[in-house]
Amino acid sequence: MQKILESCYKLLWNENDNANGWIEPTTRCNLKCPGCYRGADKDDHIPYTLSLEEVKSQIDWFIENRNIHTLSISGGEPLLYKHINEVVEYATSKKLRTMIYTNGLSLTEKKLKELKDAGATQFLVHADKYQERPDIKDEMTVNDLQQKFCDLFRKVNGPLLGFIQPLSTNNYIADIERITNISQKNTDIVSLNVFTLYKDVCWEPEIKQKISVSLTMKEVVEAFAENNGFIPATYLPSEFNQFDPTWIFGTRVGTKNQNFGYFEPKLLKLTHEKYRKRTGKHMFISRRNNVKMLGLLKLLNYKSIRKIWSKYLFSKKSPVYFQTVLLLRGPEKNNEKEWDLCKGCPDRIIYNGRLVPSCILEDLKNKSNEKFKKVEFKS
Repeated sequence: MQKILESCYKLLWNENDNANGWIEPTTRCNLKCPGCYRGADKDDHIPYTLSLEEVKSQIDWFIENRNIHTLSISGGEPLLYKHINEVVEYATSKKLRTMIYTNGLSLTEKKLKELKDAGATQFLVHADKYQERPDIKDEMTVNDLQQKFCDLFRKVNGPLLGFIQPLSTNNYIADIERITNISQKNTDIVSLNVFTLYKDVCWEPEIKQKISVSLTMKEVVEAFAENNGFIPATYLPSEFNQFDPTWIFGTRVGTKNQNFGYFEPKLLKLTHEKYRKRTGKHMFISRRNNVKMLGLLKLLNYKSIRKIWSKYLFSKKSPVYFQTVLLLRGPEKNNEKEWDLCKGCPDRIIYNGRLVPSCILEDLKNKSNEKFKKVEFKS
């Protein structure tokens, strides 16, 4: 991985200046996904729900203390939170972009229109073969369900859509190909694909027997490169090793029928640095995913742009879009003692007066969290 990452742009996110803020208004959920990082799959799970005032206070804290660009709204299932519209409206009023993580079971056309009007920027839908859900009968129906989501978002005409796909050694190459194909077919709607490597953060022994968690980031990067020419461009390293990536981003350009290629790391570095200079914030999610090809002409000194333009010239001149691919490696224990986490973790949550990594919150409960940043709200 070191050779791959040496050409990539290392994201400059840190504790006090980060692209993302993470809130969980409720941990209630209508599914029990295996290996749920919040423990909602366990029989002894006790959900909590925050008041709207508490949620607003957390948003204000993230703005003042983390300089965030995007607010990620997760859970639990955030669409079960009765004030979800007000949360999005409040974040939008603070000039934040919002990304809602959902399993989609409660996502109706009416609710999507309401959240669009409230200012929602993007949804990330988790619907896969590992879940026990009423709208997936077998592996073949996953695509049908994801296509229904694409059709719904196209009908409402926004916000943007993304999919989350956990990966294990159980047929992960086929999963990559399946998601890649349906995403390209719906590239006007799908702007983000998140692939998470299953890690046994707080899993029960019986789950570990069903799902293999030995998949490595190197294997996934190689599989993507083989599938569609994936080029890693930006990344977050782990706290212990700058060449051990926990997040890897790549940005693909193309039409519904053709993949033109990926932006090269130097171009993504330029994009991030220009955005930072202009806004004072680290860029995270986009409001649109259409590509103006004429605008790329001034960037022909970049090899990837020349390649993209050459393919465009011989295409049917259909509308062009970009899609972001994000590969995520979950937390791991270092020497079986200490968690190896993301350096500049964007998904930290406020819990019991501390800013802690959301992915290992269940492990941290009832333990001393003195090492994590103390949170103080203004009175």
